[in-house]
Amino acid sequence: MFSKETCSPNVEHKTTVDIRQTGAVGGLDLPVDEPQPRGQAVLTTTATSPKRWTSRPNETVHHIAEAGLARLAQIDLALVRLVSICARPSPIRFSAITFSRLGNGGIYVIVLIFVFARLGKGALHVIAIAICTVATLHAFYPSFKRRVGRQRPYKIDRNVPSLLDVLDEHSFPSGHIMTLTATLVPTFYVDPGSAAYGAGVLVAMAWARVASGHHYPTDVIAGAFFAFVTGYPLTVIWFGQ
Repeated sequence: MFSKETCSPNVEHKTTVDIRQTGAVGGLDLPVDEPQPRGQAVLTTTATSPKRWTSRPNETVHHIAEAGLARLAQIDLALVRLVSICARPSPIRFSAITFSRLGNGGIYVIVLIFVFARLGKGALHVIAIAICTVATLHAFYPSFKRRVGRQRPYKIDRNVPSLLDVLDEHSFPSGHIMTLTATLVPTFYVDPGSAAYGAGVLVAMAWARVASGHHYPTDVIAGAFFAFVTGYPLTVIWFGQ
């Protein structure tokens, strides 16, 4: 059935070498008993390469972002602890509580008197654009705050006391700072000389909100930012007419 030439050891060894050389094309060493066409081996290597190279950069960026946010949260809470400790003496504690409560409404009576004293009848335009800005912000502010759902510092760290009752459950962004900034932006635009007074009030309110254990520094920064990017364009459009 088999010829001597076919069954000789030399011929078998030569056949084995030929098959392995054929399979070695493209960097693959195919088995002797399962030879594969050269085109299939190259196609398989090409199809699997993009999966390895496209997933790793995305995973790296994701991990870097998570690590950065975690680090920022740690710094945020550490700053709240520091401010809270500094506010433990009774006079400082009283100041933090007073400023925070003024932010619930009383501060705007003071701002109104201040604006009328400096601008007279011109204060009416400032008040009108301030009301429009505050209304625009508060149209999305409650739902946005619930969607972010950031817990207040005193709920995260038991060593940070809450100095007074909160108006809502979540902390980001600070509604006190957002509303106050929205009120002051048109005042600064019309009366640049009032910026020094207004900046002092803003800093005092931001400190009080952090010292009360209700907000992180990033909460008050975000509140001021949202108010500015909303209020400044509206103010320019209003007074540019």
